[in-house]
Amino acid sequence: MRFYLRRSSQAIMPNSVVLEVFTDFVCPWCYLATPRVERLRQNYDVDVQWIYFPLHPETPVDGMLLKDLFAGRNFDLEAAHLRLKTLMMLKA
Repeated sequence: MRFYLRRSSQAIMPNSVVLEVFTDFVCPWCYLATPRVERLRQNYDVDVQWIYFPLHPETPVDGMLLKDLFAGRNFDLEAAHLRLKTLMMLKA
């Protein structure tokens, strides 16, 4: 998930901030960051614009197993699962 801030060009609210959030709906890190973005939106004068940005646009429509997606990339899938599980438990 990437965040970009820019000033609004609209004359109605010239000092408001637009937060452009580039996200992929299947990205677990994006999922974990969503509550923080929502808190920003609720607590500050921020206009949030969600922009879909596929991390793996080559993924077939039917999906793909993670082990196949990360094959040959020197990626420790078990460690990533453990870290995500830990983070999700902390967010609960």
